[in-house]
Order: sequence, then structure tokens, then C-alpha cells
Amino acid sequence: MNVYNQHSITILINAFSALQGGGQTYIFNLLENLENTQIEIPSTEIHHISIVILLCKENADVFQKFCFVNRKCQLTSQEKTYEGTMTIQSLVIPWVGTSLLKRLWFENFFLPRTLSEFNADVLFSPGGIIPLRYIMGVTPKNLQLVTVSQNMLPFQDELIAQTEDWKLRLKFRLLYFAQSLSFKLSHGMIFLSQFAQKTISEKISLQKNSEQNDRSMAIIPHGLSSLFWNDAGVAEKSWGSLFPNAKIPIPSGPYALYVSSFFDYKHQKELVLAWKQSYPKLLLVGDHHTRYGVKIRQLIEAQNLTRSVYLTGSVPYAELPKVMQGAVLNIFSSTCENCPNILLEYLASRRPVLCSHYGPMPEFANDAVVYFDPTNILDIEKKLQDFFLHKKYDLKSLGEKGFIHSKNYSWEKTRTSTWQFMIKMIKTKRT
Repeated sequence: MNVYNQHSITILINAFSALQGGGQTYIFNLLENLENTQIEIPSTEIHHISIVILLCKENADVFQKFCFVNRKCQLTSQEKTYEGTMTIQSLVIPWVGTSLLKRLWFENFFLPRTLSEFNADVLFSPGGIIPLRYIMGVTPKNLQLVTVSQNMLPFQDELIAQTEDWKLRLKFRLLYFAQSLSFKLSHGMIFLSQFAQKTISEKISLQKNSEQNDRSMAIIPHGLSSLFWNDAGVAEKSWGSLFPNAKIPIPSGPYALYVSSFFDYKHQKELVLAWKQSYPKLLLVGDHHTRYGVKIRQLIEAQNLTRSVYLTGSVPYAELPKVMQGAVLNIFSSTCENCPNILLEYLASRRPVLCSHYGPMPEFANDAVVYFDPTNILDIEKKLQDFFLHKKYDLKSLGEKGFIHSKNYSWEKTRTSTWQFMIKMIKTKRT
């Protein structure tokens, strides 16, 4: 392990929990093309930025492709731009694996020494939990702890109470406890939306920088992949390959779309109950192998909608733009989100969107969608009639407005803002 001198900045990313899905996507996009991102630093004496990614064997292959040594980068300080160098390296701990107990063991008994050996200035915890050792108040003087709030569910008591699976309820309660303590003890907090910052701060009495603490907060939403802005082509031309996980063939033709996981707070139930056979078919895209998913499948059969509502299973990520752009209507019914990534992707599709009016959705979609109450079947029925029967909306105009609005969200902007926030947290360089 290298120990960098006083002319460098070192940030260690704890990526143990980034084992799949959104957790990996977030870090992936923070690292991609980073050496070409102009970064403002606190002093012209800094000439090198070092980033260390803490990995287990299960996710090492995903992130090691981003590693390099001493690549040139552009640094800015005090309105002066000059050339520096950047290194991204991985530290793989193979014995940690996916075991939570092994992860906790490493984080509390080995991670502090690792941070010291790398002379780290920042410990970045995208999973929202800092090591128990630091929760107990034993934090090195010049180490800045930065966490990210990416999950609203642990802070939604009503939704947790409605969850039938006791294991999930226990998981959310434990996450609430761990994340609440972590957020309160972090020097820097990144929220994905104003809604999340307000809701969580009020619930756990989290305060910004004050005489009582030196905590900094920032609102940095996720970005949007350029895949979704590009013309993906006509969905029907490759219809047979779009739904590899569908149990039954899905007929082509006009369709409405709802892409989501299957849980109570996603409200597929109310949508199915409001659907009519005379409407275009409804495609419910996502992994439906959950307790709630089983209920939705049974409900479709009970409502005699097996030729109108289809469970497609998951769709390959690269095919989602084509599926979204081919829909006559994209639907978003969730009542619990931090940053609604699917909604952002819908906006980029140039197709009209029927969207939940629950926060933080209006914060992201503004006036580029039609809002409804996903818990109210009568309201859903009315809005669907407005779309399909009364032709109330200018669909092309609505779609174009969404596309223009989606340009506010890019991973380039998220990447720059996130690294800028962490580097500004560095107050005193270790010597």
C-alpha cells in the first residue's frame, strides 16, 4: 500500500455493499471518465488525487476496470487551472464476501488501519452506513465521513407496518437505526432530493452546519444515462427478444407501460383494478417473484384481464429505452422514492407520463407529466379515461416537454457535484 504525501488528496470508497443493481450503477457512474472531469480543490499545493475502492471478490470485476495509475487530469484552485494526476486503485478483501458479519468485522477492526495506511482524507459510504467504531465516536481527527441517503423506506413507518414479510420489516427497522446514527455522525450528507432531506432531517432531528456541529449537506440527484436520450428504434421490430423472462408470449400492438419492482408501495394492485379491457394492453415490467407479485398475478386472473395485463418479468437494461419509447403511455405509481430513476428515464422517452403525485415526484417531473393519486382507484380510472377515451391531453406536446425537462439530469453533473462536495469536506491535510 502506498502512503501519499501532503501534495495529494485520498478518498476511500466503501463499496462492499454495492453487489448489484442501483448500488453498483451509482458508483459506476461516479468513476466513469473521472480523469476528464475538471475538479476544484482547496489548494494549488495539491497535485494528485488518489481514490481507493474497497471491494469484495463478488464485485471486484465490476469496478477494477476503472482502475489506473497517474493519469493526467485538470485541477482548479483559486481560479487557476493546472495539470495534476489521478490514481484509482482497488483494494479487494476476498474473505468478506456477502456476509454482513464479516463485513462488520472488517469495517470495525481492519478498516481504521487501512484508512491510516492510505492516509485517507475522506471515507465515502454510498450505502449510508458508517462503521460501528465511528458510530461509537472513535473517529480520527482529520478523517471526514461522507454518507449518502439512497433509501427512503427505513424512514416510512406506515409503509413498513404494511409490509407483510416480517424479515423485511426487521431489515428496515435495523436500517433505520444504523442509518440514523450514521447520518447524525457524518461530516457530510448527500441527499438525492429536497423531499428526502426534509423528511429524514425532520424525522431524526438532523441539522445542517451550526454551532453544535460542522455537518455539510448537499442535494445531488442521480443522473440519467445517455441511452435514454437516443432514438432506440421501433420496439415491435425486435419484440420477441424484449421480454426474455415472460412466461407467456406477449402480443405486439399498442401498450401502456409500468416498470417497477413488485411491492405494496408500488401500487400495481390499484392500477390493475382500474384497468379496462378496452384500453391498450398494460405491461407490468419487473421481477414479480415477491409475495406482492404473486397477489398481482392472482388479481389479474380474478379480474379476467389475462389478455389485457401482462407480467413480463425483468427486461434487459439496454432494452428499456426501446420499450419506454414504444409505449403509448408510461405510468409511475410509486408512493415511496428518494430519486425516482424510472421516472427520469420515462421523461427522456418523449412519451406521455402518468405519474404519482406523492413526493418527491413533482420535484423531478415538474409540469412535464400528468399527476394522479396511485392509492385512489377512482382517480386512476378518471385519469386513464382522460388519456384513452376523452383524449384530453396533447400527447406529443407532453412527451416533448418531458424530454426537455430530462436534460436537467445527467451523470456528468452528478459526478462533478459529488466529487466536488467530498473534496470541499477536506479541511486539514494530514502530514
